[in-house]
Amino acid sequence: MNFILATDKLYLATRWAAIETAKNRNNYVFTEYTDDQAWWANGALRLEQYIRSTGDATVELLKAAQIVINDNLKHETETCGGGIYWYHGFFRPFRTAKTTISNVLTMLTMATMFSFTHDATLLHGGTHGGAIDIYNWLLTSGLLNAQTGDQKDTLDTAHDNCTLVGGSLTYEYGVLVQALIALENATGHAQYIVGAMIFIQNAIKKFTQNNIIYEKCDQTNTCQGDQLAFRGMIMVH
Repeated sequence: MNFILATDKLYLATRWAAIETAKNRNNYVFTEYTDDQAWWANGALRLEQYIRSTGDATVELLKAAQIVINDNLKHETETCGGGIYWYHGFFRPFRTAKTTISNVLTMLTMATMFSFTHDATLLHGGTHGGAIDIYNWLLTSGLLNAQTGDQKDTLDTAHDNCTLVGGSLTYEYGVLVQALIALENATGHAQYIVGAMIFIQNAIKKFTQNNIIYEKCDQTNTCQGDQLAFRGMIMVH
């Protein structure tokens, strides 16, 4: 009984905090980084999924998630064929990166939002394109390779050179696979599950030893804080 009471209190506190954040649209919702914004939006949508499983619903969480989608899409440009920029603040050297994580997170947010609203423009052909369009751009840009399951971290658009830089990161694979599952749920097209299997099998091959997940930086003991904290994301997703 105490466990149930504690769990209920945690749920109610989490729900209250999320809704208040959504109402205020503070810096947890709006940052200068499109990946951080989309992390929050996906958390809001997952909470809304749980709330609806209890027979209840909110409007605040969906509204805030849609605002994040709209804001992220403002930073999608035709430079290098498309894609969303990772950063849109005033520090200019950061403003040339179109990252895999920003794009797969936005793709996941849009595909998940579709399960609530059934707005077809979230998937394809909206003003800036939808989740399917983002996925197709990730493939054509070279950030994702559907045949090998490989991925790169960043497309650097400096001087319109469209240079692929950076290796793979575990959490990018985790978000990508969940986004592809969400696209299959939205469209019924099995090709997205086939793609998810290729990417996750490559991730397992690339990042596990004796069934333990490693980042490449573990080999040289050079992992930064986000790499240490985020490696579990592949299992969460």
